[in-house]
Amino acid sequence: MDSNRLRAVVGASRPLTIAEHQMRNADIEGVYGEVCSPVLDKTGERLDYTEMIASPGLWATDDMLHAIASWLPSRQARISFHANPDSFLQTVSPDGETTWIEHPSIATELDRQWLRYVSSTISQSVRTAAIVEVFGSDSTA
Repeated sequence: MDSNRLRAVVGASRPLTIAEHQMRNADIEGVYGEVCSPVLDKTGERLDYTEMIASPGLWATDDMLHAIASWLPSRQARISFHANPDSFLQTVSPDGETTWIEHPSIATELDRQWLRYVSSTISQSVRTAAIVEVFGSDSTA
């Protein structure tokens, strides 16, 4: 029965296909605050830059962490970052006045990787969000 329900809504000019297309092309708002997206609204997921940016250990992939660490000036700093990225970002940078999270290169790369994470999260959830849109949140499809 579920396969028949899905077949009935998939294809050109059919509801599930239209919903997926609209969600894939929807603007993402508030990337550097509370992220607003029709996909996140439908899946109930919440992403908030201000709560999460200082904790890349919770959201960043290994590849993202390597990209962030590549901006650190020494091998020892990169090793310390990989050991505990969240704590490392709160330590004082070599200028003695700012923490690593405030360092311009690191802050820029954190923002770049955050955007990558948000885009990936939304992209991976489009099908689920479209199913919720078409069948309702209590769907077993």
